[in-house]
Amino acid sequence: SSIPASELVEQLGRQLARFSEGQQREVVAAYVPLREDAERLLRATTASLNRWLSAELAGAGGALEASASRRLLDLLQPLDIAAARLRCCYRYCGDADLRVHFLFALASVIRVAEGSASKPPPLPGLLERLSTSFFMLPAPHGYVLARWQDA
Repeated sequence: SSIPASELVEQLGRQLARFSEGQQREVVAAYVPLREDAERLLRATTASLNRWLSAELAGAGGALEASASRRLLDLLQPLDIAAARLRCCYRYCGDADLRVHFLFALASVIRVAEGSASKPPPLPGLLERLSTSFFMLPAPHGYVLARWQDA
């Protein structure tokens, strides 16, 4: 029996972190569905994060409401699961604007959530993992979320 393409993309994507950057680039270039999957995830996640931000900023309280925290957890948990494969693939997606919009939306959500006085227990760890996955660069750069977003 054959493996569905979406499952193959997910399995292959999870293995990419084991390869060097050059090998990752070659695999993503050779297997177009990985790039397509990354672009689909980037578009869908960016739209969801921006909708959450719009709703949260419209409420503009100092602390996240319980319902806003729950919606944020629901948005970020699938991204956390996909982070390793997305981090390996998104750099090689041809649409730089798509990458920038995704990173800006994610950085904005992380900063709003981190600035909140009340966060349910799983949220701080989730925010930390996503921050590290997408905004921690090799030396000498280090953690770039605030520097990158403020630029």
